Amino acid sequence: MSKNSKLILGIAAGVAVGVGIYALLQTEEGKKIMNSAKDMAGKWTDDLKDLLNKGKKMADDAEETLEEMA
Repeated sequence: MSKNSKLILGIAAGVAVGVGIYALLQTEEGKKIMNSAKDMAGKWTDDLKDLLNKGKKMADDAEETLEEMA
């Protein structure tokens, strides 16, 4: 298979996948899936922010403890 054939096949596959995803997202079920994914991403973002804040607090506490020991 030549390079041009592979390129055309890759582009066609990409277009087909894009059309499939677009079609899915236009249905009511697709919209529910998208909203669920957005909600989950928001929850993960909030959880990550909480972990980051806890890590910062632990680092600050450790720094204070080391300063007190010195």
